[in-house]
Amino acid sequence: MPLILLTTFTTVLIVIASWQNVEKRIAQYFAAFLILEGLMIGVFSALDGVLFYVFWEAMLIPMFIIIGIWGGPRRVLCDHQVFSCTRLSALCSCWWRLIYMYLKSGSYELAVFQRLPADAHRADLHLPGIFHGLRG
Repeated sequence: MPLILLTTFTTVLIVIASWQNVEKRIAQYFAAFLILEGLMIGVFSALDGVLFYVFWEAMLIPMFIIIGIWGGPRRVLCDHQVFSCTRLSALCSCWWRLIYMYLKSGSYELAVFQRLPADAHRADLHLPGIFHGLRG
């Protein structure tokens, strides 16, 4: 709940801060931010690992659009780097952990993951996926 409140409060601040700076396609800019906010709230309210992953990946689409259209002078390069690095890290680290945790628990529910014994959360199996995904 705190992250959902923080997301809504931060989005309002971003909209207020960018009110005067956006000069083209204003309606599309605010629509993209509204969609992005909804997907971020979906990430923080997901109770299922696969649903979390779906919201996380869907969140990249409005981010890609916002950076690509309203970004700075090097927005195209930044857009491709952000999109490819986040896709790579999500595929390498998130799926690695989701499949492992499903095999240990038999479910994708995040509450079931938390109830697993500590030996099921083996860091030596998760860290290679994380580091490979974040090396960007």
